[in-house]
Amino acid sequence: MFEPVVQVGIAVVVQYGAPACAKIGRMSRRNEIIQRAQAEFQAAIDRFRLLRQEILRQQRDVLVTNSPAARTALDKFEAALADAFDAFQQSQDEANQTVMDAEVSASATRFEAEQAANEAWRDANDAAALTRAKATRDAEDKFNLAFNAAQHISGPGQERAITSARRTRDEEVAKAERKFADETDAAWREVEQKLADAREGEIAAFEKARAKQAIAVEKAAAAQNLARSKADTALEKALSGDPIAASIHEAFQTRLADAEAAAEREKQDILDRMSADLAAATP
Repeated sequence: MFEPVVQVGIAVVVQYGAPACAKIGRMSRRNEIIQRAQAEFQAAIDRFRLLRQEILRQQRDVLVTNSPAARTALDKFEAALADAFDAFQQSQDEANQTVMDAEVSASATRFEAEQAANEAWRDANDAAALTRAKATRDAEDKFNLAFNAAQHISGPGQERAITSARRTRDEEVAKAERKFADETDAAWREVEQKLADAREGEIAAFEKARAKQAIAVEKAAAAQNLARSKADTALEKALSGDPIAASIHEAFQTRLADAEAAAEREKQDILDRMSADLAAATP
C-alpha cells in the first residue's frame, strides 16, 4: 500500500546528460546552475513527501470515519508497524551496545599490551645500563691496578705501561657503550613492533566488531521490511474485502498516483532546465 517513490539523482544526469560540466576549468557558472537545480530538485522531493503524508492521513481519516472494517484493519496495520519498529530498534540497540563493548575491550587490550611493552623496554634499558656500568667499573678497576703496577717501573717503561693500560680501558669502555647501544636499540625495535601490533590488533578488533554490527543491523532492517510488507499486504486484503473501504482506498490511490506523476514531471522539468542551462552556459 505504501510503496516508496524511486527518485532520479541529479548527479547521474549531470555526469551523463551534460558531459561538458565535467571539465574542471568551467566551474563558476556551471556550479551555480547545478547547485540551483539540486536545491529545486530537493524541494520538489520534500513537497511530494509532505503531500504524500497528507494524502495518506486524509485517507486514514475517511476510512476510519466510514468503514468499521477499515478502522480495525488500520489499527492492526499500525500495531504491526509499531511492533516491527520496536523489534528493529531493540536489535539495533543491542548491536550498538555489542560493538561498544567490543571496542572498549579492544582498547583495554591495546592499553595492557602497551603497558607491558613499555615495562619491558624499561627493564631492558635498565639491564643494559647495569651491564654497561659494570663493564665500565671493571675497565676502571683494571686500569687502576695497571696504573699502580706501573708505579714500580722506572724510566720510559712506566709511561708505556700507563699508556697501554689507558688504551685498554678506553677500548673496553667503548665496547661497553657499543653493546649498550645495540641492546637498547634492539629492545626499542621490539617495543615498537609490540606497540604496532597492539594498534593493529585494536583496529582489527574494531573492524570485526563493526562488521558484525552492520550485519546485525542489516538483518534487523530486513526483518522490519518483511514485517512491513506483511502488514501492508494484510491491510490491502482487508480494505479490498470491504466495498466502502475499497472504493475509498481506490480513490485515494488514484490521487496519490496523480501526485506522484506530477512530482516526477516537476523533477524531470528541473533536470531538463538544468541540462539546457548547462549547454548554454559560458565558461
